[in-house]
This record gives sequence, C-alpha cells and structure tokens, in this order.
Amino acid sequence: MDSELNGEDKVLDYTLKQTKETFEAFVEAVIPRSPKLAEQYGNIQYYGALDFLIDEYLIITLNEYHPDLAEATAEMLNVAAEKLILRNENREPVHFNGSGNFSALTPNDRLLALALLKKYQYTSSHLLFPFENIFFNITDNLIRITMMGYYSEWFGYGMTRLKMPNERILEFYPLSWNQVGYPGPVPGHVFKNSQEQKETQV
Repeated sequence: MDSELNGEDKVLDYTLKQTKETFEAFVEAVIPRSPKLAEQYGNIQYYGALDFLIDEYLIITLNEYHPDLAEATAEMLNVAAEKLILRNENREPVHFNGSGNFSALTPNDRLLALALLKKYQYTSSHLLFPFENIFFNITDNLIRITMMGYYSEWFGYGMTRLKMPNERILEFYPLSWNQVGYPGPVPGHVFKNSQEQKETQV
C-alpha cells in the first residue's frame, strides 16, 4: 500500500459499503451493547464495539497485512452466513436489509457462521495464493483482534484515528479503559495489579 495514503484512504479506497457493514455486524456480535450491565454497574458499561468504531480498526488492521484482506474476510463471512442459512442452522429469523447475508443474521447466529467458516474454510475470489494461509490464520483470530481494538487506545485517537500511526494523537481517555479501570500507560501498573491479585489469592 502506498505510504502516502492516510488512514481514511485505507477505509474508503479499499472497502466496499457491504464490507464495512459486514464488519459492523461482526464487532456488534462479538462485543454488543450491554444495557443490563449498565443498569447494574453504571452507564459506562453500556457501550459496545460499534460505539467505539472497532469495525474501522478491523478493516485497517486486516488491510495492513494485504490490501484485499478485509474485502476477502467480509466476503467469506457472507459466504459462511449463506451456508448457515441454506443448512437451516440459524437459530433465529433472518432479516435481509440489502447489506449481505452476514448482517442479516442475528448476533448469535453471526458467531455460528464464523464457527462454520473456521470449520470448512470457504474460499474467496479476492484472495489469491499465497494469501490463503494468512487469511485462515486471520479468521482464527478475528475475535481476538476485535478485543484488542476494543481495549486499546483506538477510540481515544478521535478524529486522528484514521491517520497514519505516527500522526495519531490521543485526544481523550478511551471509555473502554474506564470500563475496566485501566488508568492508561502508568509505569508498573500491570506489575502492581498482578501483585495485588496474588496477595488476594493467598
């Protein structure tokens, strides 16, 4: 990818509308909004991955491996969703809205489609040798990448999040850090917490 392209180009130039909607549906399934947690622990616990724009994080992260990887991954999620529907293995009604098969599934059924994809490794017209191996490795880690983006500083970059990494500025404290009580980069924070946990377990 041309180094002169900024982060916004990475999202817009290499991503079809259906691809973005597919990743929006994916991150919503992995980390949904939690109104019940908000009632119990406060409004800060309400927000999910969609609120923190983790779909953009996924697209940029995948395309850093290869410019077509996000497109191929979205295609395969939609193929897996189609297979799930044809096999009558979706557990809830499908609601087609013009955004593709994966988005038409309910969040729980989207995770079933991902499991189907990992099991049968459907191919992609966007992905040519030698990128198949990279893709299947990425497929196994899609949920992990989503979690990493959610609890990273990504959302805190605000308007600069789509710029090149060396041009991003942490504009505000990420809400996901607040959800878990992480104070941000503090020397010894991880060590201190691990020591406290050990002392509690004794």
